[in-house]
Amino acid sequence: MSRKALPIPVLLAFVQGLMLAAAPATAPGSNYPQGAGTAPMFVDVTIAVGIESPLSQDKPAGGIGVGDFNRDGWPDLFLTGYFEPNKLYLNDGQGGFAEDPLIAGQVAMPGSRCTGVAVADHDNDGWSDIFLVCNGDNHLLRNLDGAAFELATPALFNHPERSEAAAWADFNSDGILDLVVAAHPRAFPYDDTDPDNYDRVLISTSGGGYIDLAPSLSIDTPLAATLALTAGDIDLDGRMDMYFGNDRHDGNTLLLNRGPGCGGWCFEDVSAASGARRPAYSMGIAASDHDRDGDIDLYYSSMDEQILLVNNAGGPGDPDYAEGQVEAGVNAPGIGWGTIFLDADNDGLEDLFLAISGPSGANSDRLYIQRPDGTFAAQGPDSGLNVLLPTEAAARVDYDRDGRMDLVLGHSNNEYRLYRNVHPEPGHWLGVELVGFAPINRDAIGTRVEVVTGDGLRRIGERRSGESRGATHDPALHFGLGSHTFADVFIHWPDGTTTTLADRESGRYHRVIYPSTVPLFTDGFEP
Repeated sequence: MSRKALPIPVLLAFVQGLMLAAAPATAPGSNYPQGAGTAPMFVDVTIAVGIESPLSQDKPAGGIGVGDFNRDGWPDLFLTGYFEPNKLYLNDGQGGFAEDPLIAGQVAMPGSRCTGVAVADHDNDGWSDIFLVCNGDNHLLRNLDGAAFELATPALFNHPERSEAAAWADFNSDGILDLVVAAHPRAFPYDDTDPDNYDRVLISTSGGGYIDLAPSLSIDTPLAATLALTAGDIDLDGRMDMYFGNDRHDGNTLLLNRGPGCGGWCFEDVSAASGARRPAYSMGIAASDHDRDGDIDLYYSSMDEQILLVNNAGGPGDPDYAEGQVEAGVNAPGIGWGTIFLDADNDGLEDLFLAISGPSGANSDRLYIQRPDGTFAAQGPDSGLNVLLPTEAAARVDYDRDGRMDLVLGHSNNEYRLYRNVHPEPGHWLGVELVGFAPINRDAIGTRVEVVTGDGLRRIGERRSGESRGATHDPALHFGLGSHTFADVFIHWPDGTTTTLADRESGRYHRVIYPSTVPLFTDGFEP
């Protein structure tokens, strides 16, 4: 099928058989709020940058979507208000944000009671769309060339009254994104005769529609109260898998993508066999190779315990998880919500953020800095994030493109706040921005990027949409390099194509376009 795409508004050069451009490392502009010497690592810049986004709710809620909605090269912020209006803040590239009056009216939907955001270019037209999961009707906001949004919600995308999380991924490798919508049943005990109580795995079809694959899947716990979800390549075989964080000690679900067959597409439930099932009041998920041993680890939040599942597979293949939160020092009291892996100090070791929303945790979020021995040190007041406000939604973004990862947090029944990373002596860093062309999806979701420094250490990042708690992170991948000023970059695209870029310079974002035969300037996109 043919889908329209506007020309990419950047000038790129062909390098090693693909198109590559390096976005300059931008120094802060004159109106950036400045950190105070060696004071807290993060500072609240919400008012200074022009954000005012209330959050009012009667249940767990808060959704954050990061994306470049007007394609100007700067990450924008979509924030759900639940009872309050939703807000879309456009990044002005000078350290501030502003709403577009026309768009503001189209996306506000006050009272829509939306709890999560999954951002992706679902129709491959070159513009990031917004899918909202809500305690009511779900909504797909289609981006019209960055100038407006329209409601364009397919019937299967709606999941009335019980959607909690969503993620985009191309499970069947046809170049068109599929969608997972997770459900939290309204009543307990669960009504197994109500089809709306089940998660949906919506696979795109050649005719432009979707089919729900979920009823055909063999799942150990088919009916569970899901609060968090991520879709990523957990076993590193090049296919996108699914991990569901289930509330009420229902046990989490890990479905590995086994490829075509099974009357459509094969997913195997390896939750129990892999150790990923570990029951909890699961509420937020982060997935990454935090210990740099070549496999994907999982961290998810709960009530008065937080769980780190360390993967002992040692490389690609079915995961082998064992609990490690106590040994690593990342357990915590309180009710945990959003969870994020990020390299906050750019030393090459991934750190952890945990959102806390009372009661025994005193509503104080946690920032854990990873030590060289793989354990973590909990930061106190010096983090700047231990504000006594309940937090549920959390997303990472480098909003000022200075190479230090910032955080957007949704403080329950209060407001969203932007916390700028002002670490005074961070290490070197490198960023990668990905653009897809046929035969892969335009956002290059599912692409794995590996960055290797001169000491041979390998860092793994993956382009995803939907993680943490109701959030979509910055689409650009960020890697701390420590003392290294150059690194080799290996890009594993969703169709199996691999691109190698040697000696990439630190201190900048490198924009890489899939090595396609499609011309640079085109009106056609053929998935």
